[in-house]
Amino acid sequence: VPHMLKTGTGRIVNIASIAGKEGNPNAAAYSASKAGVIGFTRTLAREVGEDNINVNAICPGLVDGPRIQSVIANKARSLNVSHEEMTETLFSGVSIKKFVDPNDIAKQIVFLASPYGKTISGQDVSICGDTRMLR
Repeated sequence: VPHMLKTGTGRIVNIASIAGKEGNPNAAAYSASKAGVIGFTRTLAREVGEDNINVNAICPGLVDGPRIQSVIANKARSLNVSHEEMTETLFSGVSIKKFVDPNDIAKQIVFLASPYGKTISGQDVSICGDTRMLR
């Protein structure tokens, strides 16, 4: 922020999670920390907005990749269900039943940091396929 104040402009994009907005059973610390990122984002946006600094957060849902596949495998094992059944359970609270492509998150960050995002600030942008509930 000090550097941005000196230059008179700036863009900050934090990474939170849909869990910070919706909660995630059996992941209270993770959900609380991501809710904290959202609160920090909104507060900082109000503090530095008059200085032409935008602050937003991205809230991804189930992001495709090795991490989520490991989570699914571990949950499936602990519940004694198949990987496919666990995936179906996770997507039961999501309208668009697809994993989030990490490139879509990157593109949203680029948009918010670009001139097109010049009046967007203090927002927590969900990229989650309309996640209503995590399981």
